[in-house]
Amino acid sequence: MNAASYSIFLEDMVVHYLYAHVGSPENGLFQENLAPCHTAKACKATKEALGMKFLPWVGQSPVMNPS
Repeated sequence: MNAASYSIFLEDMVVHYLYAHVGSPENGLFQENLAPCHTAKACKATKEALGMKFLPWVGQSPVMNPS
């Protein structure tokens, strides 16, 4: 997935899910890891425009991964 396809995914799927289940994007918290498509400038702009709040999560954290 690249930044463009992730932005489309946010606009087409995630924001509608948040409206349906928590009322609005401001009321929910969406968790994502720090993948390049999640941290791209275009995606950050899309998230701000949609009013979405995200919890950054390190996908390969040695503290959270005991193996």
